[in-house]
Amino acid sequence: MNLKETTAVNLCRKQFSELSTRGFRFKKIQMLKRLYHKLILLCLIITSIVVADLWAFGDKYAGEFLKFGLGVRAMALGGAVVADPTAVTAHYWNPAGLVGNTRFSGSLMHTEEFAGAIALDHFALALAGQGEYSFGVGYFRIGVDDIADTRDALLDLGTDGLGPGDDGYTGPDADGTEGNGKLDPGERLDYGKFGSFGASENAAFFSMAKQLRPKLKVGGTLKMLYRSLGDDKAYGLGFDIATLYQLTPKINLAAVLNDATTTFMLWSDGEREIIAPSLRLGSSAHYTLKKLPLQINPLIGADILFEGEAHAADLSLGDMVVRARLGLEIIYKETLALRAGRDDLGNPQIGLGLNTVIGSIDYGLGLGGAYTEFGSSHRVALTLHFAELQKTIRRYL
Repeated sequence: MNLKETTAVNLCRKQFSELSTRGFRFKKIQMLKRLYHKLILLCLIITSIVVADLWAFGDKYAGEFLKFGLGVRAMALGGAVVADPTAVTAHYWNPAGLVGNTRFSGSLMHTEEFAGAIALDHFALALAGQGEYSFGVGYFRIGVDDIADTRDALLDLGTDGLGPGDDGYTGPDADGTEGNGKLDPGERLDYGKFGSFGASENAAFFSMAKQLRPKLKVGGTLKMLYRSLGDDKAYGLGFDIATLYQLTPKINLAAVLNDATTTFMLWSDGEREIIAPSLRLGSSAHYTLKKLPLQINPLIGADILFEGEAHAADLSLGDMVVRARLGLEIIYKETLALRAGRDDLGNPQIGLGLNTVIGSIDYGLGLGGAYTEFGSSHRVALTLHFAELQKTIRRYL
């Protein structure tokens, strides 16, 4: 072997050695990454269990009205939209979803829940991004009106039906039924004294979002809360923080910490209710079929509560409760959308959507589950993109 051949062989050995070393280092790095991810997952599980105990001080159902859901599309998809909210509902589901919005849009929604027993109205605006930031605002009201008030209508005269001033009245009934505050046999109601009152739960949202990294978006929502029950009023202030991460061009992951700082509702009579923090997780995917003009969007989500509220739980770990959400959206030619979902209480949801250049019209129907007992819920929403609407009007005028 001559000098040139020897040099070439040594060079090849050196390069092979370097490649082997790099390969070993690469495998080692990959192993460390996998180990790191497993440790992170384990820490998250342990932290969730610990946090469940720390946060298990909230009043059950105090913040139930904030879990009702907003947006006809979102509700038709079972609320599994944390990783894929529309701009006009991002203030509620995930404010980080406002990032990248390029249109000034508004939305109006009205629903008749449980055969009209409850009315829900929602109004929202999503502003086109300004520099690094995007903004959105919204307001919703859940109300039950004209509730019969019979508190002053009871003629609490006892079983003999006689009271002071009546002929034959000799004194309170011996059986103690007079003036006991109950409708006993022989007593009646004065229908002329029937009244009515209403109950409503309101929230105003102010959201801001920013692109933090090329694949990572963050956002926050300030919530101003107001509740009324007859003459009693309550006020509260809360804050949500959110992230939205693009795992691949077709898959998004999301997490939202609702009531991150704990929300206190202060009633006019001095009572106080505590809304404990809760966590929403979600993932969405977008697939476009090559041979058909269809886009298929599967979605999955989970609500993690720390109030020990075990009703309709899919998983319970101490005071931590997990409720799953599922959704599927099929869009034909980017215009007609068919939707189905399963909400956090296990109720099936369905819906339709018509998307146009100037906006969209959405319809949703809640059926089965609780809706079988209390009546179906019909929902409708109109979303408008104001700049596109203005251009269209000018074109035809």
